[in-house]
Amino acid sequence: MKPEIRDALNTDRTIDIVTVGAKSGLPRRTEIWFINVSGRIIICGTPGAKGNKGPYTPRDWLANLKANPGFTFCFKESLQVELPARAVEIVEPADRRYLMSAPETQWYRAQVDSLEDLVQFSPIVEVFFDENRFTTIQPVLDDLLPIVRSFAVGRYAVAISGSYGKGTPDRRADIDLRLYTDELSAGFAEMGTAILPLKETWGPKGIQIDDFWPRKIGDIEAALESWLAGKLQMIQPVWTVWGYQLLPDLYHQQPLEDPAGIVADWKARIAVYPASLQKALLDKHLGSLRYWRHDYHYANKAQRGDLVFLAGLTVKLVHDIIQVLFALNETYYVGDGYNLDFLARFAHQPHDLAARLQALLYPPPTADMFVEQRERLLALIDEVEALAMTAGYGGERWVGLG
Repeated sequence: MKPEIRDALNTDRTIDIVTVGAKSGLPRRTEIWFINVSGRIIICGTPGAKGNKGPYTPRDWLANLKANPGFTFCFKESLQVELPARAVEIVEPADRRYLMSAPETQWYRAQVDSLEDLVQFSPIVEVFFDENRFTTIQPVLDDLLPIVRSFAVGRYAVAISGSYGKGTPDRRADIDLRLYTDELSAGFAEMGTAILPLKETWGPKGIQIDDFWPRKIGDIEAALESWLAGKLQMIQPVWTVWGYQLLPDLYHQQPLEDPAGIVADWKARIAVYPASLQKALLDKHLGSLRYWRHDYHYANKAQRGDLVFLAGLTVKLVHDIIQVLFALNETYYVGDGYNLDFLARFAHQPHDLAARLQALLYPPPTADMFVEQRERLLALIDEVEALAMTAGYGGERWVGLG
């Protein structure tokens, strides 16, 4: 990053942001403040749009950024420069509290009755510039990369996955690397031992390093061909809730070292969401929803109040709904975390989806809570199926929802 831009991020406050309208698709220019909290560039606001103690006011700029995270960050004080940027909404309560407790956000605290008003209701996004996405962890990567690449034999690539790959890291994000190579020079246990000193060095500084995942290029090539042919090859590592899916993982990774263009080639092949993947996911997850929608065992279990069975099935069916919606919106599944935040960006979804899913997972205690839970879930399944039918699923041709 150029020194004058770095200086402006430390001294300036008022900027313009140019977002893409969530509904219109047209550019929208908004004057706004930003703050720099320990190197993190934050755009936020009070719950009320006028900066007072009034009720929460929805912000058009936040709706735009949730629908289209890419925007233009326009300096207008110490220099006149426009930078392409990307916004990530801060949703974790602990991180929201950390940011709104910082000295730099004192003005916002003075406008409300309590810090919790800001934690619960303030619009807060973090800004990432493409050229400094990994600035805060670059020293760690500089330590890690020589060790990771030392286990490669032949061609190799190293990529970063997880929240850093998706561009959604918060202060609790860990560093999750992938090593791709023709052959490996050692086993997984030896690789873990090699990076243990770095974990012990950086952990006390608040940076968590995950074990890197070594995989052979030939294995990925074979699996990729199967996925692109619509053959779902789910594996169930212990560290996942719903299983590992290759295409979404590759799509969200960012190459750190890719001298042979291996990861770049894989990402190019899946840049357009594959129709074969969409059909396979709809067959699997909509098929599951249809089965349980009409299963009499489910009705009987709800009448009996079979808690463990119903808890497990409800979570499974909610996951099926989420997978169907990702597929209908032609978006690669993002993994186990923060699904509701990603769903909120979709143009095509049932009304009040997030609130309805939360009510299904945490039903209010009543005498007929499980029967009522099932009825609400069946209604949502019907709406999701109707969306799929509107898009042409099961018909002679796919028409989509656009």
